[in-house]
Amino acid sequence: MQDDVYEVFQVTVTGTGSDNGTFELATDYNSIAPQDYYFVVNDGSGNPLIDLMGSDYLFPGQQNNGNDYFIVLSNFPLPLQLLAFEATKRNNTIITNWETIDETNLSHYQLQRSTAQTPFQDIASLPAQGGSFQQSYSYTDKNVLPNTTYYYRLKMVDNDGQFEYSPIRSARIAGDTPIKIYPNPASNELNVEVHANAEGPATFEVRNHAGGKIYLQELELLEGTNTLPIHLEGWPAGVYFIKVKTEAGTTTEKFLKTN
Repeated sequence: MQDDVYEVFQVTVTGTGSDNGTFELATDYNSIAPQDYYFVVNDGSGNPLIDLMGSDYLFPGQQNNGNDYFIVLSNFPLPLQLLAFEATKRNNTIITNWETIDETNLSHYQLQRSTAQTPFQDIASLPAQGGSFQQSYSYTDKNVLPNTTYYYRLKMVDNDGQFEYSPIRSARIAGDTPIKIYPNPASNELNVEVHANAEGPATFEVRNHAGGKIYLQELELLEGTNTLPIHLEGWPAGVYFIKVKTEAGTTTEKFLKTN
């Protein structure tokens, strides 16, 4: 959050004549970086703004009685603190939660979302509850698709229209991994065909009807169609379950082993 804060000093000259000298203006905003300060002299010169940059400044010429001197703090941070901001997958939705404290002068939050293919866009606007106490917010994004990673950020807008962005958070809706097994039933060899949208790790696991694990294979999938042959020689006849797990999701299929 940004706003401007200023302090005003007026110099009063007593007596007659003129003299050289220096005077010091000080501010108690101790936590603000020097480069955020500016100095303004209301002397009718038409060029009143001076960038202090944390250093001394010498005013040449005569300084008249009654001139106004301003220390202006530009981009002064408002007290809003974003304590937490998270995006979490829940079932087929993504829930965003955030907590803040001290919402003085805060108007509202705009929740924005993007994907790898789309830029950030507003999907919700929530009014600020206000006050100096800790506040909690939540929004459920139901308009999400499987096998897609979504990125979220908050646009925190104050009553003057100025704003700041939060850090970006992400969550992914996983989907079933499309697989094809053949032949089924199989006697000597089972082929497992997996389609991958991108390169990535995969785990192939086979269990028997009692739940015992009898096969495990981990490998890297290539983008496109991948085929893994599983040799069944020596396996007892019966019903088996093959589970394929990738970054896109998990799928389980049943097949029959025959003699």
